[in-house]
Amino acid sequence: MKLSTYKNENAFLSLFVLGVVLFFISCNKQDEWLDVKKNNSDVVPTDLQDFRALLSYDFIMNYGYPFLGIESSDNLYITEATWNSTAPLERNIYVWARDIYAGQADPNWNALYQKVAYANAVIDGLKKVAITPSNEIEYNNIKGSALFFRAYAFYTLSSFWAKPYDANTANTDLGIPLKLTSDVAEKVHRNSNEEVYNRIIDDVKEAVSLLPTTQHHKTWPSKPGALGFLARVYLSMRKYDEAGEHADAALGIYNFLYDFNTINSSVQYPFPDFWTDNKEVLFYAEDYFARFNVAPRLVVDSNLLKSYNSNDLRRVLFFFTSSGNITFQGTYAGGNISPFEGIGTNELYLIRAEAFARMGNKDAAIADLNTLMLKRWKNNGTWLPFTATDANDALNKILTERRKELPFTGQLRWTDLRRLNREPQFAVTLTRVIGGQTYTLPPNDPRYVFPIPDDEIRLLGIEQNPR
Repeated sequence: MKLSTYKNENAFLSLFVLGVVLFFISCNKQDEWLDVKKNNSDVVPTDLQDFRALLSYDFIMNYGYPFLGIESSDNLYITEATWNSTAPLERNIYVWARDIYAGQADPNWNALYQKVAYANAVIDGLKKVAITPSNEIEYNNIKGSALFFRAYAFYTLSSFWAKPYDANTANTDLGIPLKLTSDVAEKVHRNSNEEVYNRIIDDVKEAVSLLPTTQHHKTWPSKPGALGFLARVYLSMRKYDEAGEHADAALGIYNFLYDFNTINSSVQYPFPDFWTDNKEVLFYAEDYFARFNVAPRLVVDSNLLKSYNSNDLRRVLFFFTSSGNITFQGTYAGGNISPFEGIGTNELYLIRAEAFARMGNKDAAIADLNTLMLKRWKNNGTWLPFTATDANDALNKILTERRKELPFTGQLRWTDLRRLNREPQFAVTLTRVIGGQTYTLPPNDPRYVFPIPDDEIRLLGIEQNPR
């Protein structure tokens, strides 16, 4: 377990985290945790220092995001031996099984609602704290952080357990349950996708207005990080004008890109992590450890590998050979094997470039792509700027480089598949072969929406997703 980035843990943190948090982890139910909180007034956070400590417990707030999107996408390949050695849940996810849980609980769902519970405890608790001239900046920072963390969890939940956002059907499409308070008596139900995405956007917009431009730690949300998150959300909603607008706003505050010619390719994990200040990272989070996200079990898809030019430094810095297989090492988690789940400037350049292309501005789109790619190419005289005959040509090139730039960044390939499958020119059928059996996932298949865990269906009485 990593140490928290919050260095001044006090008596509250020790009591609250070691007692209530460990109980919550053991029972894996948000309401049970909240019930313990309600009945243990001596460990309820009450002041700004308490709330900051709670949100700074990065083992809960920043780590443990799902590996589901990587397991389910076409960037990953695992051998039959690896598949047979993994847990049933991971095996079922990899082949897009209709029943992935087999009656078991899902730690991914529980971990995300645990983040929601922490954020709600802070948001509700802040209502009892008086704002004064001396505490207003910290109060706003904490509130903005809590809103951001809650929205980040809601968005991640929606990326798996709800349909992709569709403006034509969002009012009737079932979304995730929105748990918005720490009140254990609050009744929850499946909100519509429109309600869920409106809540995410409203919360993050409020967070943008409250958060500072820079933070002491990259595990704490900042204004450009929140703007970048909004750009990601709007992109997934296929609202490209808004995506480009917010990516541009974030890059207007901070736009650093590494020149990959300066990165040491002789070490296994070449990129600095947030502890040593990875300068492309705006907000740091990471996925949980999964058995086959480790070399040599994680094998990179051969078609993805073939798409890199020999002068593209990402081919050298992102991948290495382990036990005869090509696997991934380019995580912005540094030497940590868990995939980076946060937000970086590289993603925002690609969002803005795609938005320009979608709006018909091929020159601005290609300019953004070239800004990024110049930093990724060998400094050996082979660089030739990208060109495009029209906006659609620019879009195709941007989407190709997006996949190559962000192959194992959190859920991005999965959410891209979900949104791009709506466009016939970009729709793809995914295929796996295990033990001589072929598994497929066609575009827009119901299995692009995960089933809600069986125990949650029983507990909450909510409707299941069709598979």
